[in-house]
Amino acid sequence: MINQILMNQIELDRVLSVLPVRPVSSHKGSFGRVLNITGSSRYRGAAVLGCLGALRAGAGLCVLASVPDACNAAAAQLPEVILCPLPVCEKGYINFEKAIPLLKEEMSLASAVLIGCGLGNDHHAAKLLEFVLGNDKTAIIDADGLNALANNLHLLKNTRVQAILTPHPGEMSRLCKASTDDIAKDRAGYAARFAKENNVTVALKGHGTVVASPDGNLFINPTGGPGLAKGGSGDVLAGIIASFAAQGISPVDACICGVYLHGLSADKTAARRGQYAMLPGEITVDLAEILAMHGR
Repeated sequence: MINQILMNQIELDRVLSVLPVRPVSSHKGSFGRVLNITGSSRYRGAAVLGCLGALRAGAGLCVLASVPDACNAAAAQLPEVILCPLPVCEKGYINFEKAIPLLKEEMSLASAVLIGCGLGNDHHAAKLLEFVLGNDKTAIIDADGLNALANNLHLLKNTRVQAILTPHPGEMSRLCKASTDDIAKDRAGYAARFAKENNVTVALKGHGTVVASPDGNLFINPTGGPGLAKGGSGDVLAGIIASFAAQGISPVDACICGVYLHGLSADKTAARRGQYAMLPGEITVDLAEILAMHGR
Protein backbone atom coordinates (compact mmCIF):
# COMPACT_ATOMS: atom_id res chain seq x y z
CA MET A 1 0.00 0.00 0.00
CA ILE A 2 0.96 3.65 -0.51
CA ASN A 3 0.66 5.66 2.67
CA GLN A 4 -1.36 8.86 2.36
CA ILE A 5 1.45 10.93 3.88
CA LEU A 6 3.36 10.39 0.63
CA MET A 7 0.61 12.17 -1.28
CA ASN A 8 0.52 15.89 -1.94
CA GLN A 9 -2.64 17.62 -0.77
CA ILE A 10 -4.12 19.86 -3.46
CA GLU A 11 -4.26 23.51 -2.43
CA LEU A 12 -5.98 26.56 -3.90
CA ASP A 13 -2.67 28.31 -4.58
CA ARG A 14 -1.63 25.46 -6.87
CA VAL A 15 -4.92 25.67 -8.74
CA LEU A 16 -4.74 29.44 -9.21
CA SER A 17 -1.14 29.20 -10.42
CA VAL A 18 -2.30 26.87 -13.21
CA LEU A 19 -5.28 29.03 -14.24
CA PRO A 20 -3.93 32.39 -15.42
CA VAL A 21 -5.84 35.64 -15.62
CA ARG A 22 -7.02 35.93 -19.22
CA PRO A 23 -5.35 38.47 -21.52
CA VAL A 24 -7.49 41.35 -22.70
CA SER A 25 -6.86 40.35 -26.32
CA SER A 26 -8.38 36.86 -25.86
CA HIS A 27 -10.98 35.38 -28.20
CA LYS A 28 -12.97 32.12 -28.21
CA GLY A 29 -10.27 30.35 -30.17
CA SER A 30 -7.80 31.08 -27.38
CA PHE A 31 -9.38 28.63 -24.98
CA GLY A 32 -9.85 25.39 -26.82
CA ARG A 33 -12.64 23.34 -28.32
CA VAL A 34 -14.13 20.44 -26.35
CA LEU A 35 -15.66 17.61 -28.35
CA ASN A 36 -18.19 15.93 -26.08
CA ILE A 37 -19.11 12.43 -27.31
CA THR A 38 -21.64 11.51 -24.65
CA GLY A 39 -25.31 10.85 -24.02
CA SER A 40 -28.05 8.62 -25.39
CA SER A 41 -31.82 8.75 -25.64
CA ARG A 42 -32.12 7.54 -22.04
CA TYR A 43 -29.25 9.58 -20.60
CA ARG A 44 -29.71 12.98 -22.20
CA GLY A 45 -28.88 14.84 -19.02
CA ALA A 46 -25.37 13.37 -18.86
CA ALA A 47 -24.52 15.06 -22.14
CA VAL A 48 -26.00 18.37 -21.04
CA LEU A 49 -24.19 18.36 -17.68
CA GLY A 50 -20.86 17.56 -19.32
CA CYS A 51 -21.29 20.52 -21.67
CA LEU A 52 -22.31 22.76 -18.78
CA GLY A 53 -19.18 21.83 -16.83
CA ALA A 54 -16.97 22.43 -19.86
CA LEU A 55 -18.42 25.88 -20.58
CA ARG A 56 -18.42 27.06 -16.96
CA ALA A 57 -14.76 26.02 -16.65
CA GLY A 58 -13.83 28.29 -19.51
CA ALA A 59 -13.68 26.31 -22.76
CA GLY A 60 -13.91 28.63 -25.74
CA LEU A 61 -16.15 26.23 -27.64
CA CYS A 62 -18.03 23.04 -26.76
CA VAL A 63 -19.39 20.66 -29.37
CA LEU A 64 -21.90 17.99 -28.38
CA ALA A 65 -21.75 14.99 -30.70
CA SER A 66 -24.65 12.80 -29.64
CA VAL A 67 -28.02 11.34 -30.56
CA PRO A 68 -30.74 13.82 -31.60
CA ASP A 69 -32.59 13.46 -28.27
CA ALA A 70 -29.52 14.60 -26.33
CA CYS A 71 -28.77 17.40 -28.79
CA ASN A 72 -32.35 18.66 -28.48
CA ALA A 73 -32.06 18.63 -24.68
CA ALA A 74 -28.82 20.61 -24.88
CA ALA A 75 -30.31 23.10 -27.35
CA ALA A 76 -33.18 23.78 -24.95
CA GLN A 77 -30.88 24.49 -22.00
CA LEU A 78 -27.52 25.63 -23.37
CA PRO A 79 -27.68 27.83 -26.46
CA GLU A 80 -23.88 28.20 -26.28
CA VAL A 81 -23.31 24.55 -27.27
CA ILE A 82 -22.51 23.63 -30.88
CA LEU A 83 -24.54 20.61 -31.92
CA CYS A 84 -23.47 17.63 -34.00
CA PRO A 85 -26.47 15.25 -34.13
CA LEU A 86 -25.40 11.67 -34.83
CA PRO A 87 -27.33 8.67 -36.15
CA VAL A 88 -28.99 6.56 -33.48
CA CYS A 89 -29.24 2.76 -33.17
CA GLU A 90 -32.36 0.85 -32.10
CA LYS A 91 -31.34 1.04 -28.41
CA GLY A 92 -31.12 4.83 -28.47
CA TYR A 93 -27.31 4.91 -28.50
CA ILE A 94 -24.99 6.55 -31.03
CA ASN A 95 -24.69 4.33 -34.12
CA PHE A 96 -20.93 4.13 -34.49
CA GLU A 97 -20.75 2.98 -38.09
CA LYS A 98 -23.00 5.74 -39.40
CA ALA A 99 -21.50 8.41 -37.15
CA ILE A 100 -17.87 8.09 -38.23
CA PRO A 101 -17.86 10.58 -41.14
CA LEU A 102 -19.27 13.31 -38.90
CA LEU A 103 -16.98 12.45 -36.01
CA LYS A 104 -13.86 12.52 -38.17
CA GLU A 105 -14.55 16.13 -39.11
CA GLU A 106 -15.25 17.18 -35.53
CA MET A 107 -12.20 15.30 -34.23
CA SER A 108 -9.94 17.23 -36.58
CA LEU A 109 -11.09 20.50 -34.99
CA ALA A 110 -11.09 19.41 -31.33
CA SER A 111 -8.56 20.38 -28.67
CA ALA A 112 -9.71 17.65 -26.26
CA VAL A 113 -12.36 14.92 -26.31
CA LEU A 114 -14.71 13.80 -23.55
CA ILE A 115 -16.22 10.35 -24.07
CA GLY A 116 -18.46 8.09 -22.05
CA CYS A 117 -21.02 9.94 -19.92
CA GLY A 118 -24.42 8.29 -20.55
CA LEU A 119 -23.12 6.71 -23.73
CA GLY A 120 -24.61 3.25 -23.18
CA ASN A 121 -22.77 0.04 -22.49
CA ASP A 122 -22.60 -1.89 -25.78
CA HIS A 123 -20.37 -2.48 -28.81
CA HIS A 124 -21.06 1.02 -30.16
CA ALA A 125 -19.41 2.54 -27.08
CA ALA A 126 -16.41 0.25 -27.47
CA LYS A 127 -15.97 1.20 -31.13
CA LEU A 128 -16.32 4.90 -30.32
CA LEU A 129 -13.62 4.57 -27.66
CA GLU A 130 -11.34 2.78 -30.12
CA PHE A 131 -11.90 5.60 -32.61
CA VAL A 132 -11.05 8.28 -30.05
CA LEU A 133 -7.90 6.48 -28.87
CA GLY A 134 -6.83 6.05 -32.49
CA ASN A 135 -6.42 9.81 -32.82
CA ASP A 136 -4.01 12.19 -31.11
CA LYS A 137 -6.24 14.46 -29.00
CA THR A 138 -6.24 14.43 -25.19
CA ALA A 139 -9.12 12.16 -24.15
CA ILE A 140 -11.11 12.25 -20.93
CA ILE A 141 -12.74 8.84 -20.42
CA ASP A 142 -15.64 8.53 -18.00
CA ALA A 143 -18.60 6.27 -17.16
CA ASP A 144 -19.51 3.98 -20.09
CA GLY A 145 -16.23 4.87 -21.74
CA LEU A 146 -14.51 3.28 -18.74
CA ASN A 147 -16.79 0.25 -18.91
CA ALA A 148 -15.80 -0.22 -22.54
CA LEU A 149 -12.14 0.26 -21.68
CA ALA A 150 -12.26 -2.40 -18.94
CA ASN A 151 -12.76 -5.05 -21.63
CA ASN A 152 -10.30 -3.47 -24.05
CA LEU A 153 -7.28 -2.34 -22.04
CA HIS A 154 -5.05 -3.18 -25.01
CA LEU A 155 -6.29 0.06 -26.60
CA LEU A 156 -4.08 2.00 -24.18
CA LYS A 157 -0.89 0.24 -25.22
CA ASN A 158 -0.30 1.78 -28.64
CA THR A 159 -2.30 4.99 -28.44
CA ARG A 160 -0.74 8.42 -29.00
CA VAL A 161 -3.48 9.96 -26.88
CA GLN A 162 -2.85 11.51 -23.48
CA ALA A 163 -5.67 9.78 -21.63
CA ILE A 164 -7.36 10.93 -18.43
CA LEU A 165 -9.54 8.39 -16.61
CA THR A 166 -12.13 9.50 -14.05
CA PRO A 167 -13.48 6.30 -12.43
CA HIS A 168 -15.54 5.86 -9.30
CA PRO A 169 -14.55 2.84 -7.16
CA GLY A 170 -16.86 0.45 -9.03
CA GLU A 171 -15.39 1.43 -12.39
CA MET A 172 -11.87 1.20 -10.95
CA SER A 173 -12.61 -2.32 -9.75
CA ARG A 174 -13.57 -3.33 -13.30
CA LEU A 175 -10.47 -1.70 -14.75
CA CYS A 176 -8.19 -3.42 -12.24
CA LYS A 177 -10.09 -6.73 -12.09
CA ALA A 178 -10.27 -6.33 -8.31
CA SER A 179 -13.11 -6.14 -5.81
CA THR A 180 -14.46 -2.79 -4.65
CA ASP A 181 -13.37 -3.76 -1.14
CA ASP A 182 -9.79 -4.18 -2.34
CA ILE A 183 -9.95 -0.80 -4.09
CA ALA A 184 -11.29 0.86 -0.93
CA LYS A 185 -8.42 -0.54 1.15
CA ASP A 186 -5.72 0.82 -1.16
CA ARG A 187 -7.17 3.60 -3.29
CA ALA A 188 -3.88 5.40 -3.76
CA GLY A 189 -2.01 2.21 -4.57
CA TYR A 190 -4.44 1.04 -7.23
CA ALA A 191 -4.62 4.50 -8.83
CA ALA A 192 -0.83 4.85 -8.85
CA ARG A 193 -0.16 1.41 -10.29
CA PHE A 194 -2.79 1.70 -12.99
CA ALA A 195 -1.56 5.14 -14.02
CA LYS A 196 2.05 4.00 -14.27
CA GLU A 197 1.38 0.66 -15.98
CA ASN A 198 -0.91 2.18 -18.61
CA ASN A 199 0.71 5.62 -19.02
CA VAL A 200 -2.49 7.49 -18.14
CA THR A 201 -3.65 10.03 -15.57
CA VAL A 202 -6.23 8.72 -13.11
CA ALA A 203 -8.67 10.69 -10.95
CA LEU A 204 -10.14 8.05 -8.65
CA LYS A 205 -13.29 9.67 -7.28
CA GLY A 206 -14.65 9.38 -3.77
CA HIS A 207 -14.02 10.90 -0.36
CA GLY A 208 -10.53 12.29 -0.83
CA THR A 209 -10.33 11.91 -4.61
CA VAL A 210 -6.88 10.65 -5.62
CA VAL A 211 -5.11 11.99 -8.71
CA ALA A 212 -2.30 9.76 -9.99
CA SER A 213 0.03 10.70 -12.83
CA PRO A 214 1.98 8.20 -14.96
CA ASP A 215 5.28 9.47 -13.52
CA GLY A 216 4.29 8.34 -10.02
CA ASN A 217 3.13 11.61 -8.47
CA LEU A 218 0.06 11.39 -6.24
CA PHE A 219 -2.32 14.09 -5.07
CA ILE A 220 -5.29 13.98 -2.70
CA ASN A 221 -8.21 16.38 -2.89
CA PRO A 222 -9.55 17.87 0.38
CA THR A 223 -12.73 19.43 -1.05
CA GLY A 224 -16.21 18.02 -1.66
CA GLY A 225 -18.64 16.07 0.47
CA PRO A 226 -21.64 13.74 0.50
CA GLY A 227 -23.76 16.22 -1.45
CA LEU A 228 -21.88 15.02 -4.53
CA ALA A 229 -23.35 11.53 -4.12
CA LYS A 230 -25.99 12.12 -6.76
CA GLY A 231 -26.24 11.10 -10.41
CA GLY A 232 -24.81 13.78 -12.67
CA SER A 233 -22.04 15.05 -10.38
CA GLY A 234 -19.42 13.03 -12.24
CA ASP A 235 -20.65 14.31 -15.61
CA VAL A 236 -20.06 17.89 -14.47
CA LEU A 237 -16.56 16.98 -13.22
CA ALA A 238 -15.68 15.25 -16.49
CA GLY A 239 -16.73 18.36 -18.40
CA ILE A 240 -14.64 20.61 -16.16
CA ILE A 241 -11.53 18.46 -16.60
CA ALA A 242 -12.10 18.28 -20.37
CA SER A 243 -12.38 22.06 -20.46
CA PHE A 244 -9.05 22.56 -18.72
CA ALA A 245 -7.38 19.99 -20.97
CA ALA A 246 -8.77 21.74 -24.06
CA GLN A 247 -7.24 24.99 -22.79
CA GLY A 248 -3.79 23.40 -22.98
CA ILE A 249 -3.39 22.47 -19.32
CA SER A 250 -1.49 19.22 -18.72
CA PRO A 251 -3.54 16.11 -17.87
CA VAL A 252 -2.42 15.98 -14.24
CA ASP A 253 -3.02 19.70 -13.67
CA ALA A 254 -6.37 19.51 -15.46
CA CYS A 255 -7.37 16.82 -12.96
CA ILE A 256 -5.93 18.67 -9.97
CA CYS A 257 -7.76 21.87 -10.87
CA GLY A 258 -10.91 20.00 -11.86
CA VAL A 259 -11.39 17.89 -8.74
CA TYR A 260 -10.45 20.72 -6.37
CA LEU A 261 -12.75 23.33 -7.91
CA HIS A 262 -15.57 20.82 -8.43
CA GLY A 263 -15.40 19.86 -4.75
CA LEU A 264 -15.01 23.43 -3.53
CA SER A 265 -17.99 24.51 -5.63
CA ALA A 266 -20.02 21.60 -4.26
CA ASP A 267 -19.16 22.66 -0.70
CA LYS A 268 -20.48 26.12 -1.50
CA THR A 269 -23.62 24.65 -3.08
CA ALA A 270 -24.21 22.45 -0.05
CA ALA A 271 -23.94 25.47 2.24
CA ARG A 272 -26.79 27.26 0.47
CA ARG A 273 -28.92 24.33 -0.72
CA GLY A 274 -28.17 21.53 1.74
CA GLN A 275 -26.56 18.20 0.95
CA TYR A 276 -29.90 16.45 0.52
CA ALA A 277 -31.36 18.92 -1.96
CA MET A 278 -28.39 20.22 -3.99
CA LEU A 279 -28.32 19.32 -7.67
CA PRO A 280 -25.24 18.66 -9.83
CA GLY A 281 -26.09 21.43 -12.27
CA GLU A 282 -26.15 23.95 -9.42
CA ILE A 283 -22.49 23.25 -8.71
CA THR A 284 -21.54 25.16 -11.86
CA VAL A 285 -23.20 28.33 -10.54
CA ASP A 286 -20.91 28.23 -7.52
CA LEU A 287 -17.95 27.36 -9.74
CA ALA A 288 -18.58 30.61 -11.62
CA GLU A 289 -18.68 32.57 -8.36
CA ILE A 290 -15.46 31.03 -7.07
CA LEU A 291 -13.62 31.74 -10.33
CA ALA A 292 -14.91 35.32 -10.32
CA MET A 293 -13.89 35.77 -6.69
CA HIS A 294 -10.30 35.03 -7.70
CA GLY A 295 -10.31 37.16 -10.83
CA ARG A 296 -10.65 34.25 -13.25
